[in-house]
Amino acid sequence: MTTTVDDTGDTVVTRIERADTAGMQSTVDDYVVNLTVAATVAQTANQHTTHQS
Repeated sequence: MTTTVDDTGDTVVTRIERADTAGMQSTVDDYVVNLTVAATVAQTANQHTTHQS
């Protein structure tokens, strides 16, 4: 599996290569869940910044 950002910086491209299709749906489902969690964590972190004095 490789993940890159396109030249515009607007699109994340993921390529999954496997010898066969066994388990492919699980691989894609897991990837989408992980990506969704990562996006939520990043969004939450951006909303809850702390300022130290």
